[in-house]
Amino acid sequence: MSLPSPIALDTNCFIYAFEGGDTDRGAWLAERVFRSLAAGHLRAMTATLTIAELLTLAYRRGERSQAALLRSAVEGLPNLALRGLDVNIADRAAALRGASRLSLGDAVHLATAECAGAAGFLTNDRQLASQPADLAVLVLDDLVAQDSRRAR
Repeated sequence: MSLPSPIALDTNCFIYAFEGGDTDRGAWLAERVFRSLAAGHLRAMTATLTIAELLTLAYRRGERSQAALLRSAVEGLPNLALRGLDVNIADRAAALRGASRLSLGDAVHLATAECAGAAGFLTNDRQLASQPADLAVLVLDDLVAQDSRRAR
């Protein structure tokens, strides 16, 4: 499956890709998302909230150099735009929260994607797929499983 472009990326995409742990997810992201970004075949965006969420564990562990590396890795990705919170995104996040039980963070991610004109939102949070967002929410595990079945 080809991904819609521009695609908005949830923080968990960066966690799987940069912090290792899950090789299937990380490998899929490296191949399908980050390699496509580097080649200019895909455009992506993420909320600046991703930086705060991604760096928290490194800072909690006192690993300032790891936090700096992670931040540089995100900021250095070609064809990836970081979108900051503004009044329109805040308003849309409030509307999403008012219509559901989304956390503020999840609402900000979805609202950022919508307001920035993303064609889809890639996450591994299955609950977000059932939320009242005005864009396609793609679940990473489903995409990895689809590709795995095709490869057999």
